[in-house]
Amino acid sequence: MPQVSKFRLSRKENHRKKSKTIEATRALEGTIEPQGTVEPQGTIEPQGTIEPQGTIEPQGTIEPQGTIEPQGTIEPQRTVETEASIEFEGTIEPNGSIELGGIVESDGTIQSDGRIDLELTVEPQKTIQNYPSPEYLKSISVKNASGRRILSFKSLINGITDISTHSSICPIAEVSLDLERRNGLSTEFVFKCVCGWVAVISSDSDCNTLTINDSFAWGCECSPVGLTAATSLLTTMDLPVPDYRTFKKAEEECKAKMEDAFVQEMNEALAREKELAIEENSFVVVEGVQYAAITVCVDGGWSKRSYGHSYSANCGIGVIIGIKTKKIIFADTRCRTCVVCDKGREENGDHDCPKNWFGPPTAMESDILKKKGFQKVASTD
Repeated sequence: MPQVSKFRLSRKENHRKKSKTIEATRALEGTIEPQGTVEPQGTIEPQGTIEPQGTIEPQGTIEPQGTIEPQGTIEPQRTVETEASIEFEGTIEPNGSIELGGIVESDGTIQSDGRIDLELTVEPQKTIQNYPSPEYLKSISVKNASGRRILSFKSLINGITDISTHSSICPIAEVSLDLERRNGLSTEFVFKCVCGWVAVISSDSDCNTLTINDSFAWGCECSPVGLTAATSLLTTMDLPVPDYRTFKKAEEECKAKMEDAFVQEMNEALAREKELAIEENSFVVVEGVQYAAITVCVDGGWSKRSYGHSYSANCGIGVIIGIKTKKIIFADTRCRTCVVCDKGREENGDHDCPKNWFGPPTAMESDILKKKGFQKVASTD
C-alpha cells in the first residue's frame, strides 16, 4: 500500500474543515429571533391618568346645620359664625350660583375651621336697553275672536303705541287679550301682560263727543228707522247688536239731549234777534212797556193732510222764525194721542206721555203761536 504524505492529509483535512465552516455559516444567515418570551419594545403605560374633567361641586345646595338666611341685602366682607365647620370663598354670579372653594369629601361633607367667610363680589345690575328686540316682542294672542267691532281710531293708535313701548322695556313682554267688555255697540279690549301691565282699546276715546250707543240712537232717529230695521243692518254686517233695553235707554237719553240742545239754540237765536233790533233802535211800546221790535214769520202744520175735509190729525206743530237771523226762535207741538194711554187699561205705569191736547186739531196752531210763542218771546225782555 503506497504511503500518503502527511502534507497531503493535512490539506484534505483543512479543506474539509473549511467546507464545514462555510456550511455552518450559510445555515446561520438571517435574523435569529428567540422562541421564548418576547419583550416589548418600550414600557407599556396607560393612555392617560383618569382625572375629573372639572371641579367636583355638590349637585345641591350645601347648607350648614343651622339655616343661614340674610335679613336684608347681602353685603360683601360679611362673616357669619355657625355650628358647622365650613370655609369657602365664592363669587355671586348673575344667576345666583356660589362656587365653593373648600374641600369636598367623597361623602359630601366640607372640611373647614368652623367659620363661614363670605367674600362676595356683587356685580352691577344690567341695564335693559329700550330697543325693540325679537326676543322681547312676542305676538299678541287673541282667543275666541269672531265678528267685527267698531273701535275709535285714536284709541287704537294709542293702544298699539303703548303695547309696543311696553314690549320693548318689559323683560317678559307676553301680552294677551284678557277681557272684552261690551255694552251694545260699545266695546273695550283689555290687553294684559304677564307682569300685570294693562292697556285698553275702546270704541269711545273722547268724552266731548257722543258715545257710539248714543250716536246709533241718534242715527236711527234721523234715518228714520227703528230697532228692528237697525238690527237687520248690524246682523248683516256681523256687528254686535244692542239689546232692547240698551237701545231704549240710549234713545231716551238722546231725546232729552236733543230737546235741551234745541231749546238752547232757540234761546240764542231769540237773544240775537233782540240785539239786532236794539242796534237798529227798533222798539215798540205796549201798555206803557217798551219792547224790542222783532219781525218774525210764523208757520204751522199737522201730522196728516186733513185741512178742508176731515180735520182729524192727531198732532200739530207751530214755529216762529226770526227774519234777520233766519233761525227758529220758538217751536212747540200738540198731541192728542198716546200709545200707552190708549190701550184701555185702568192704571197705566209711569211713562213719558206725549198727550197734551184735548181740543180739535184746527185749534192747535193758534194755541201754539198766540198763547205760548208770542207770550214767551215778549216775556224774555
